Amino acid sequence: MDPAIAALLEKSAADGIPFRARANHVVDLARRHRRRLVTVGCGHSAFHITCTSSWQLNLDHYARVLSTDASTGLAVVQSGIRLHSLCDELDRRGLAMPNLGSINQ
Repeated sequence: MDPAIAALLEKSAADGIPFRARANHVVDLARRHRRRLVTVGCGHSAFHITCTSSWQLNLDHYARVLSTDASTGLAVVQSGIRLHSLCDELDRRGLAMPNLGSINQ
């Protein structure tokens, strides 16, 4: 492991989060260490990209509904939200996805 990354991880906070990143922190770090970034989800649509030497970003904690507009049916959400959570939250707000098929996990 890169010594700079190892040093950051050794300073882990009590809650298990190694450091509080500012906007673009991971992007800047990856650029500095010449690494690509890939986002990974729940593995529903497994793909060979998850077997990589790139740094993988899990966005599970970036999963809020930011706003909804019942008149337009528009919802603004963070990119890590899981479909089942999105469907539950939209239902609470009187909205729904137009077509989800059988995939919501």
